[in-house]
Amino acid sequence: MKRQSILYITLLSIILLFSVGCEQTEKQNSTKKADSTKMTDKEDAPYFCIVCHKNGKNSGETAFLVYDIESKTLVQALDVTGLCEFPMGVVDVKNDKVYYSLWGDFEKKGTRAGDCLMCYDMKTKKQWQVTEIHHLFDYLTIYNGELYGNIAGRESNGNPQLSKINTETGKITPIEPDNTDVWYKDISIDYQTGEILASSYSNYASRRYDKNVKKDKYIPWPFFLHSISPDLQASKVIYTFSDAPYTSLFDNYTEDNKTLNKKRKATANQMLISEFSRLNDHQILFLGAKDVFGDLSLKLLDTTSKTVSDFKIDGKKLDEPCYVSKDKKDIFVSLEPKGSKSGMYRYHLADKSKEFLFGGKELRKALGWKGEYEIVTLQLIYQ
Repeated sequence: MKRQSILYITLLSIILLFSVGCEQTEKQNSTKKADSTKMTDKEDAPYFCIVCHKNGKNSGETAFLVYDIESKTLVQALDVTGLCEFPMGVVDVKNDKVYYSLWGDFEKKGTRAGDCLMCYDMKTKKQWQVTEIHHLFDYLTIYNGELYGNIAGRESNGNPQLSKINTETGKITPIEPDNTDVWYKDISIDYQTGEILASSYSNYASRRYDKNVKKDKYIPWPFFLHSISPDLQASKVIYTFSDAPYTSLFDNYTEDNKTLNKKRKATANQMLISEFSRLNDHQILFLGAKDVFGDLSLKLLDTTSKTVSDFKIDGKKLDEPCYVSKDKKDIFVSLEPKGSKSGMYRYHLADKSKEFLFGGKELRKALGWKGEYEIVTLQLIYQ
């Protein structure tokens, strides 16, 4: 998934909240591209939801695709032409729905509308507005029939926060509505337990990243990894990515500098982090880089020893995220193996074998687009 950088998200949020937006220049329209009956209806069947976007002359075009892992078929669920601050959406295969963001100023009465959330019914071919305008949707996903997202709006003081969306009323409930500094970045759901992994950081600290330069490298600001319940009520930080040793303040008072330096070397991991997925009860896969502008690579966090190590898989790691299967037997990862196709692979942990699923050629065929486009999100979903 080629998620936009934090700096780009920050810029978009500032545009949404404080600046004059674009006027809608083209009537919004949606076109059903695939018969929903061709998608899997097997209970608990996994699929990839892929959101692709390309810019047009007056507006953008966003396509929502589904890759059925069981049948190995890739179909397009919806193609939307229209403006939005940040193209985002998710396909709810079980309920034949597509949720997507769209510029909210339908009647051109103002120029500061921001996005609203829309819903398209793949059976009835009807669409309707779910939420109010003045929002930015950075991420959307489905768990147990409920819609979650990383959303900026007045409910969260304009900050992107992990939120739950009531699809009937349009109400958005952020996890920390009174916090004016915390920004949430990535969301991952463990479909075996219901645990939500989410990363957050201080907006103030992120805006001062350029002050933390070492040998021409822009050192990332601290990130916090949270373990959260599906109702968003129980949340705890399980790891802090910073240059400090992973101890409490009270421990620091009782240890000498030599012990602290040893612990710092073992447990301090200051890096840009992205795309978490739980591997087992004490290990978490993620993408990490030591430089704000560095290349992300596959890492393994051990929450028992509080250490980070490289996770080795043959083949060059591509930008899209990695996901652990619900049964914890496989890893889905985008690779560029030497002498083989580039794209999404199913990596079997037991024997370390790889199985090719789809790549750029298959995506372009399903899209039917010419010219350049980008993958906005690529996520694994179980329903």
